[in-house]
Amino acid sequence: MFFLGMRSGDLYAGGEFAEVREGGGKHNDLENVGFTRRHHTFFEMLGNFSFGDYFKKDAIAYAWELLTRITIIALGIDKSKLYCTIFEGDAKVPRDDEAEQFWIETGVPKERVFGMSAKDNFWQMGDTGPCGPCSEIFYDLGIEAAAEPGVDKPFPLDEAAVCRDLESGFYAVSTGVAMGL
Repeated sequence: MFFLGMRSGDLYAGGEFAEVREGGGKHNDLENVGFTRRHHTFFEMLGNFSFGDYFKKDAIAYAWELLTRITIIALGIDKSKLYCTIFEGDAKVPRDDEAEQFWIETGVPKERVFGMSAKDNFWQMGDTGPCGPCSEIFYDLGIEAAAEPGVDKPFPLDEAAVCRDLESGFYAVSTGVAMGL
């Protein structure tokens, strides 16, 4: 209801450290669990939500700051170990060039921002409801976690997602069309 402007209130933004248990559903990688070192059935995921207070540009900046700054509440992760993804676009929704530009403005080198398919970077929980492109930040696990021992493969083969920015700028209706919000 927040997404459609049919409900308002004092809640404008939120954040989470979510314990995620992959057990099925529309978006899961269960077929990869046990076969790669980066697919797990239980993990922590960072997320943030805005209901009209801020949108993509600030969400991207907040996520990057939380992961890379060194403060009491930030994690201080080495920026050279991080990669970012954006939605590459498809026949229904265009490429998320805006998110790519925001990552670059935040300080992420262009060569560390990758376009990914709807399977990887378009959030939709069901046939109808809020949906949209998403961006993710991946941490390079290094050669120690390589799927093939001793072989460090290029992104995204040996990396694990650590943060996801869901951009619910669309609403899927039963005809399969994604309407802009």
